[in-house]
Amino acid sequence: MPFSFGFSRTSVSEHLKMDAELRIEMNHLIEATLTEFRSKLETLLMNRLESLEEKVNSLEMDMHNMDDKFKNKMKALESKNESLNDQVESLTYRTKKNDIKMNEIEQYSRRNNLRFRGIKVEPKETVTDAVIRVVNTMLKLQNDSHGHTVSLSHSDIEVAHYIKTRKPPGASVNESNRSKQVQSIIVRFFDRNMRDRIIRARKQLKKSPITICEDLTAANQRLLETLNSVESVSKSWSWNGKLFYLLQGIRKTHQIQLHDELPQ
Repeated sequence: MPFSFGFSRTSVSEHLKMDAELRIEMNHLIEATLTEFRSKLETLLMNRLESLEEKVNSLEMDMHNMDDKFKNKMKALESKNESLNDQVESLTYRTKKNDIKMNEIEQYSRRNNLRFRGIKVEPKETVTDAVIRVVNTMLKLQNDSHGHTVSLSHSDIEVAHYIKTRKPPGASVNESNRSKQVQSIIVRFFDRNMRDRIIRARKQLKKSPITICEDLTAANQRLLETLNSVESVSKSWSWNGKLFYLLQGIRKTHQIQLHDELPQ
């Protein structure tokens, strides 16, 4: 009798058939599960993407609004800056005009004044005496309208005095006294014609240590000194409180006032 495991050919065939069906069913189940997983994953990703897109759109909108606000703010600041610049320019212009006007008024108040430098006041001699002595002995003044000789007298001078200067640091009393001999003396005349006669005659003092000049304001004096330091300027001077100069190689006279540009 042949050996048998207890399975017939029919039962083996049925087992194989059942095993194949089970595999097919499992494959269907796996595919269904994967399909459902993919669907849920796609839905989740789509939701996430939509949410991110909304956030990005919101951020873009915020950035756009911020950009508009920034541009508007910049326009407002530029407009305000232009307004402030206009105000500064206006104030600067008015300040310069006021400076010029005040300088002219101050200079006009000095129209009868002259400054003398290098006059030595002799013992028992007043400053006025010394000025009269120098003018009458060293200058030949223009005659009056009748052709009469003109000389300086006490009645022509309203006041004459040294201009106060600070004693140099460490200077001795003797040094201070010697420096006083070359100190400037300011003289105010009653008659401007006398003042003009004297300043017209100052060329006669070219070989003398004594100099005569107009009594300029501090601003005009600084401007005249600056002109003297400009290389293109060959000569500079003042007349009746106004400043003039000549350029190198050019005979045309130029006038300059406070806040004008210096010649190049």
